[in-house]
Amino acid sequence: MEEGLISVIVPAYNVEGLIKKCLSSILNQTYKNFELVIINDGSTDDTLKKIEEMNIQHRKVVITTKNSGISTARNRGVYESSGEYITFIDSDDEVEPDYLEYLLNLIKKFNAEIATCQHIVEFPRKKNIDMSFSEKSYFMSAHDWVQNVLIMDKVDLSPWGKLYKADLFVGHVFPDGKLFEDTYAIPPLVSKTKGVAVGNEAKYHYEIRKNSITRSEFKRSALNLITSTDAMTKRVLEVFPDLTREVKVRKAWAGVSTLSNLLRSKDADIYMETANEIRRYILMVSSSVIFCSKSKLDLKIATVLICINIRLYKYFLNIRDK
Repeated sequence: MEEGLISVIVPAYNVEGLIKKCLSSILNQTYKNFELVIINDGSTDDTLKKIEEMNIQHRKVVITTKNSGISTARNRGVYESSGEYITFIDSDDEVEPDYLEYLLNLIKKFNAEIATCQHIVEFPRKKNIDMSFSEKSYFMSAHDWVQNVLIMDKVDLSPWGKLYKADLFVGHVFPDGKLFEDTYAIPPLVSKTKGVAVGNEAKYHYEIRKNSITRSEFKRSALNLITSTDAMTKRVLEVFPDLTREVKVRKAWAGVSTLSNLLRSKDADIYMETANEIRRYILMVSSSVIFCSKSKLDLKIATVLICINIRLYKYFLNIRDK
């Protein structure tokens, strides 16, 4: 482990049109003491060729593996890394030039093991959403971080947009073969620390691709968001039993997100029985969402509409997506 070195881990799969923009934003960092660890996860397009065309002179490791999914790619990146710190950047995203410097300064300022910045959500046809906030950056205890993650306030579960002390990953891996791997992996990681340094500025650009918004068909694997959330919140209550209401808010969000996915698909009518099952799941926790002062307004609106009628909520989604 090399003192002061940041290992920037980039899992890449079939991103031939985006990888150069991502890597360029990393190579343009104001903090120069970093290594680039690219895991080409069995891409079948020209992703690897595009990487080679850049002729990157900065310290780097490029590994090509068979396609095993993003969790396995991240784990391999951690294994190949040499830095005192680790950060993950998705290959279709970009970062600000001072991304690394900003996060490292937060870790040093608050003597933390994890630092996180805010991000900008970029849509292909809608106005971007800037998640930055006006309050000063601050230190948040592990308990309060989990609490705020559950109600989605200023912090999130994503592996990206964060800087970690590398030794946190000793004996800790992303679960292979699991969808929504962040739900399983990040809360236990934070629970190993005293807390997280939370930055107020947006330094990460998270891109929503067109095919992420309009799905041609519903995949039953999308239901894993609910099962992974159930598993995560069960573990949360074992450590922080006072977060019962916040756990219910998170479960409602998982249900609403999955139902929205289903209702946006072209074959939604085929899955109406599944939709009604998800609605019943949401109904069990709906009161906690509606009466929790900290739950987000859009989640409250969605929950109320779903409680009234699924088709009413589908109509609402159609209007909102235009």
